[in-house]
Amino acid sequence: MLIPYGTDAPVYHFPAATIGLIVASVGVFFWPVGAPQTDWAAWQLESGHGLHPMQWVTCHFAHYGLLHLIGNMLFLWTFGLIVEGKLGWRRFLLLWSVLAIGGAAVLQILAVVLRISNAVGGGASLYVFGLLAVACVWAPVNEVDGLLVIGPFFRTVSLAVWKLAALFVGWNLVLTWWKGPEAFGAVAHLVGAGLGTLVGIEMVRRGDVDCEGWDALSLLFGRSQARSGTERRRSAGPLRPPRRHDEPPPPVRTAAWHVAADTSGRTPADGGNADAAGEDDAGASNVQKAGADSGARTPLGDAPADGGDRVGRSGPEPDADASPPGDPPVPLRLKLRAALRDERWDEAWELYRRLQRRNPDFRLNAAELTQLADGFYRQRNLERAVPLMKELIARFPERSDPTRIALADVMLRVVRKPAAARKLLQAVDRQRLPDRLRTHFERLWEIARRKA
Repeated sequence: MLIPYGTDAPVYHFPAATIGLIVASVGVFFWPVGAPQTDWAAWQLESGHGLHPMQWVTCHFAHYGLLHLIGNMLFLWTFGLIVEGKLGWRRFLLLWSVLAIGGAAVLQILAVVLRISNAVGGGASLYVFGLLAVACVWAPVNEVDGLLVIGPFFRTVSLAVWKLAALFVGWNLVLTWWKGPEAFGAVAHLVGAGLGTLVGIEMVRRGDVDCEGWDALSLLFGRSQARSGTERRRSAGPLRPPRRHDEPPPPVRTAAWHVAADTSGRTPADGGNADAAGEDDAGASNVQKAGADSGARTPLGDAPADGGDRVGRSGPEPDADASPPGDPPVPLRLKLRAALRDERWDEAWELYRRLQRRNPDFRLNAAELTQLADGFYRQRNLERAVPLMKELIARFPERSDPTRIALADVMLRVVRKPAAARKLLQAVDRQRLPDRLRTHFERLWEIARRKA
């Protein structure tokens, strides 16, 4: 038996709704103690007796024993943490409604169509399997920590979300194949997993959730499958309300990391940062291979120099820190800005290299460099993203803690260099991190410390 208790997935929102569902489930379990059994049975999902919409809600809080309750709550906590951590409690409850109420409705309709009778179902496992499937789509390579119990023996294990999903969904497929519709619980689990997979994929496709390029679609196809920002606002659905017309436009968006653009005209201190420029260059070939495996379509080429920043020029313009002595040709500079604005990352990369060939002192400013690095990071083109991230750390060391964390994440999950990840994380000032990023930092630090 596997008992999950935690995950290394980044959590950007406090899991208030997940905790609320756990409290409600526990409360309902103990509330009917001593009540007539017929009253308790009315909460279950019945089959073969038509449709009962009220049961589509109540069945998820009807558990058949303390172990049944505890097991479901542990899985709800783990996968609710991953999913709600990306959505926040409001959108998580909307998603829960789709998975729980919609899943129960589909299951009861299937029971009518397949003429399944005299079967009842209850418990949170239907929507928990839905959350498991959503987590598998959104964060397949994140790991779940659990306690593996075999008889009197036990040990702690860490499994990738996709492996855990394959294990449980595969087992329920075997049960359904073996027993057929009589395995009503297994059928319910598969309905939840199927619905969760469809909803998870659609939310990634619509851009309703930010998976930072680590979703299953991006990993399989080598680039982010989410629509552009303009398309997301145009097709915003109930899980992602459109931006109001009077709301200011959002800032330059990055995945889970960024450095603020320096608009003061100040030049960062010269000299590279040891934890970036010298960061485990032996892992470069691994990054190149991982980038190819995850869909990178182009070779690394010459990475921008990650030494000192020689591009400062005083002045009030927001782009002052990107203008070196001997300005580059204006048309190329404008084309580069347009490529970044339109998210044409390959074109922006080539223009950046052309500008550097014409003027070796030319550098992008912090915001532009972050935007370009983030674009390749989301595409899983790590051959280009990693050098750009290292350049960010080297040129803007005082403002690069989020970038260090993102690069450490790559070193842990892709390059498999925990010592390199730990070296990056040691340079992070954890006291300056926002709460949600500090939580992610602490998880990565624990993994790097354990594996280094």
